[in-house]
Amino acid sequence: MKKVLQIIAQKPGNTGSGIFLQSLVKEMYKKGYNQAVVAGISKNDKIKLIKDKKISFYPVYFETDELPSKVVGMSDVMPYESTKYTDMNEQMLIQWEKAFKKVIKVAVEKFKPDIILSHHLWMLTALVKKWYPNIPMIGICHGTDLRQLEKSKEYSAEVIKECRNIETVFALNNFQKEKIHKKYGIEKNKIFTMGSAYNSDVFYSNIEKKENKLINLVYAGKLSYSKGVMHLVNAYDEIISINKNLNLIIVGSGKGEESDNIKKTGENINKNINKNIEFTGMVSQYELGDIFRKSDIFVLPSFYEG
Repeated sequence: MKKVLQIIAQKPGNTGSGIFLQSLVKEMYKKGYNQAVVAGISKNDKIKLIKDKKISFYPVYFETDELPSKVVGMSDVMPYESTKYTDMNEQMLIQWEKAFKKVIKVAVEKFKPDIILSHHLWMLTALVKKWYPNIPMIGICHGTDLRQLEKSKEYSAEVIKECRNIETVFALNNFQKEKIHKKYGIEKNKIFTMGSAYNSDVFYSNIEKKENKLINLVYAGKLSYSKGVMHLVNAYDEIISINKNLNLIIVGSGKGEESDNIKKTGENINKNINKNIEFTGMVSQYELGDIFRKSDIFVLPSFYEG
């Protein structure tokens, strides 16, 4: 069975792409693949990829003497304290590249992968393809990489150059496939639309759910403007005057001014009678499944997804 090395530059399990990685690890384990994972984490993080010792984990530790910055995130607003790619200076970039190169070298030499599966068509994926051109690679686009291509133009040319050498690229949908082709110049016959999926052990219907006058709306994701959460909160404030039997549950977390403003706006709305916005913070996938089963309508207000 093939040996697969998965690589992600940020924390596994805390964002959509991180959860995607963990789910892939579990499903590929069921299929019998031999796996290893490289990921960027904070020095005090405790990461559980899967309850099995056969999954080799090679962490790149941030907030250390060698790499003093916070984990660099693909989005400007992450669910944990992070560094933006746009805020990296030359010294930070050198430290970041050196730290990942050192750990990936150990992973490649010890694990000897047949294939590398790298998340995000961005800087680390490009560098890994440059460092190991003879190891076949699959690159997975998660959407944030396309936005970084526009936001961090100083890195874009090198990223595009190396990403064109990737043997296979996975896109989430056909619209994204077209954008990858146009922005990176990657041949269409190398790009495959994989779609999205869900874990049926966690997310399933509640067939015994009883009707209730109270309608529970639910959102799950980062607390950021680009996700449309502020607009969702304001829309709830307006529609509650028409139907008072509405409850809004916002699942997820964020760091910084955007997250603080969203929660402050929600708290101000909650001061009025018959208004209830519940901020749960970050929860596990199993807790999220329970929240979904108790809810009636899922809302995705994001400006760049769907």
